[in-house]
Amino acid sequence: DDQHGTAVVTLAAVISACKSAGVDLKEATVGQIGLGAAGLAICRMLMAYGVKSVYGADLSEEAKQRLEQYGGTPVNDLGELMGQCDIVIATTGVQGLIKKEWVQQGQIILALSNPNPEIAPTEALEAGAAYAADGRSVNNVLGFPGIFRGVL
Repeated sequence: DDQHGTAVVTLAAVISACKSAGVDLKEATVGQIGLGAAGLAICRMLMAYGVKSVYGADLSEEAKQRLEQYGGTPVNDLGELMGQCDIVIATTGVQGLIKKEWVQQGQIILALSNPNPEIAPTEALEAGAAYAADGRSVNNVLGFPGIFRGVL
């Protein structure tokens, strides 16, 4: 669940968000904040899908090295990542980590920590995001019903 399940539903959510916002996913620059099990799996899934530019930020140097081994680009500064990415996905567990002033006009933001996202979707939209969602709407609505139904 925490790796493959989250990566699959996140990819589905990103594809849907891109269609809604008129963004070409394979040409977009994607930033992943948090490179733990879920974050790294999301990066790998996006790169396997064909996304060419995947950046990642994490406090752990080891996590950033793993991302680099898979073909992603580590970034040390969250403001820098937010400033250069068309799509930002966060899986840190740190409520309020993404500041409203970092949100770029037209960005897609998936702040997936549950139950408290890195930025509330309403705040991200108010700040200019074209599309924003949290873990409740991605994991809980998109992923878990299908996963549990498949298990049953």
